Amino acid sequence: MNEPSEPMPSDVFPLPALTPLTQLNVQDNLRINAERWQLAHQYHQQRQNVHYQALWQPGIVYGLGVKLIAPPVGIAPQFQTKSWIEVQPGFAIDGEGNPIVVSETTDRTYPITIPPLTQGVQTLHIVLRHVDPRHLELPNSTDRLQEQFRFDQRVNRLDPKDIELCRVRLSPGQDSLAMPAQGLSPALGELDLTRRRFAQLRSQRSLNLGILPQSQYYPALTTLCQAMQVLYPSLHCQLHPVTQIDPTLDAICLEGNRLIEWHQSPSHSALLQAVKDYSGSLIIVAERFDSTLQESLRRLQRHLNLQPVVASHLMARYPFLFGKLPDFSQASVWIDGRIVIVPSTLFDHWQGKDQSRETIRTWHEFGINLLYYVWYSSHIQTLLR
Repeated sequence: MNEPSEPMPSDVFPLPALTPLTQLNVQDNLRINAERWQLAHQYHQQRQNVHYQALWQPGIVYGLGVKLIAPPVGIAPQFQTKSWIEVQPGFAIDGEGNPIVVSETTDRTYPITIPPLTQGVQTLHIVLRHVDPRHLELPNSTDRLQEQFRFDQRVNRLDPKDIELCRVRLSPGQDSLAMPAQGLSPALGELDLTRRRFAQLRSQRSLNLGILPQSQYYPALTTLCQAMQVLYPSLHCQLHPVTQIDPTLDAICLEGNRLIEWHQSPSHSALLQAVKDYSGSLIIVAERFDSTLQESLRRLQRHLNLQPVVASHLMARYPFLFGKLPDFSQASVWIDGRIVIVPSTLFDHWQGKDQSRETIRTWHEFGINLLYYVWYSSHIQTLLR
């Protein structure tokens, strides 16, 4: 069964732009023309959109199911070989707060173009988009314009204005699509409706966490981020596989052994310098917190003063209260400013293998506390720059 995946970077919807709104200065004897009327109308529309962007995230409200159908009768010959879908009536709201109404009376069919693939599995996204009728070439014979929509498709990416209806994983040489035999576990070439996003409150805190793409701890962090969507949705964690130190990220997760290897290899001097210059938080995963690792950390931060996390620390108190810290098997979490040292066993607990539900919940809650502390520390430092 497919589980909710870690959101793609394109799913992190943008906050409102820092552009002041302009409204009409109404006064006596003001002549109203089309331009001024449009300005007054756009002001209220922009206020609505800004409000939605600030507090909500886009998605489906209801309906908008998808099924494969035969090509419609009378369709042009060049479209008869395509895979056609029909979308159920429904309602959605896009990333700018625009309502998208797909009614029963509108044409809800769409021909899918399967892109040619030469290697690897690709993901085809079928999306819904809002269309402003003012941007269409319509006759001026009417004083009413109905907002419209269109179906579209993307390969391996989504635009912030897209509402995903379904996706299909395609393999090279595939030229047809199928309905899923198991709706919760669609196979290659079958419609996948398990990744649809629904309209809901957006997280007001967002942690952009970088991690090396081949890290063995990536699956555990992904599992923790999935749990956080349910246990503490006020904080959103976005994982970014990185090969270089990105200064725009809030924090970066590094393996202690890899850090030691970099210090022992002259070819990694530039990368180490980038780590030193990085102003965000560093999560160092330690299999052994020994003198070798501590020496590598001192090269990153000259005046190193690591302190163990105790029950009175923020990490043990918010958002989940721990009167007693979990048992780290003779290890501890250590902190010195932007550096957080965590034992590798913590990542094993996050994946929940051979553990009770209560134990898994405890480790997930502590992991959320850890990520909250990392976000909060980075957030305060950003405000002070």
